[in-house]
Amino acid sequence: MRILFSLACVAALAGLTGCGGGGGGGGAATPSAPDVPTADARNGSYRVYASNGLQYQLSLDFDQNRYTFTDQDGSHPVSNTFGTDASEAGSYFFKSDRAPSTANVSRFRVTTDAVVGAFPFVEPLAATPTYVVKPFIAARKLITAAAELDGTYNLFGISREAAGDGSAITQTSLSAGGTVFKLCNSMQIFSIANCPANVLLTYTVAPTDVAGTWRMVNDANPNDTSRFSVARIGNQNVYLSGGASIAIAGRYLMRIGVQDTPVWNAAAGYGASTGGSWGKVTLSATGNTRNVIAANGSTSTSTNFFGGLGTTGPLGMRDISNAAPGAGYFAIYNTKLLVLVGGAAPSANVGYLQINLLD
Repeated sequence: MRILFSLACVAALAGLTGCGGGGGGGGAATPSAPDVPTADARNGSYRVYASNGLQYQLSLDFDQNRYTFTDQDGSHPVSNTFGTDASEAGSYFFKSDRAPSTANVSRFRVTTDAVVGAFPFVEPLAATPTYVVKPFIAARKLITAAAELDGTYNLFGISREAAGDGSAITQTSLSAGGTVFKLCNSMQIFSIANCPANVLLTYTVAPTDVAGTWRMVNDANPNDTSRFSVARIGNQNVYLSGGASIAIAGRYLMRIGVQDTPVWNAAAGYGASTGGSWGKVTLSATGNTRNVIAANGSTSTSTNFFGGLGTTGPLGMRDISNAAPGAGYFAIYNTKLLVLVGGAAPSANVGYLQINLLD
């Protein structure tokens, strides 16, 4: 952060007169400097992890009500204005010609150093330019000290490729001063402590040449490698990764993880889903209600009841116990975020992701 200092005149050197006059008392007063407006603290650049499976940069200017999305490398800028939602305090509309609709579900909300919202991103699997409103999370405070990465993370993810979407639901850990990453690679959802040895994968973590980005390499398979970041959102660590798969051409990924939080408190917030809706979520220890609006202007309400994952599962992860057979969802929480993902195949909701920023 650049800090501007106002230097007062110092008359400590012998033989120098004081500020603003010759010392005779009859000189004209020195005019005061005009006040300089303070820039909005939310202004700046954020790294975006989008559920289309790509990364972007987002620049927000709340003084001019303007935004700019660029690709991860800074290319292909898309700029326009944003406006406030008069009916939803704290929410903003992205103005865009990319995805005309009856209701604008391209919205966002801001917390310290992070943004959660939805935007009409390009569809990377389409043969011609196609734009679809997808949820995203963006952050600008990324951990750069390895020791601060450590923690146990409940991790959700989606994958996208021509053959179909996928869901990932697991618990992971970063340990040994941020140098060791472990992942339970099982269709059954285990905590790291209860993960069978034959499906517990271990990776070595090292910094990359991009500040706040880390590289992991599977100790048993050097071709299994990826990059990730850990953001500080609400004074908590949030694991984030996304982009084109290094190992599998044509596959696009997004991963989001929060530190294991066994006790869930009552909260409310807003967010978007890959189903194309924006809504308010109200959370309790036992379930949540979501009131949404879709792009066609229709509204609906859904209610979920939470169940645990048993004695061998992560304590801070919930399943949606009232979901129809074969249509499961799972949820994770950390006081600032509530994230839902559709169950892995053959679930009817495979590839579904919902990200909510809690007030």
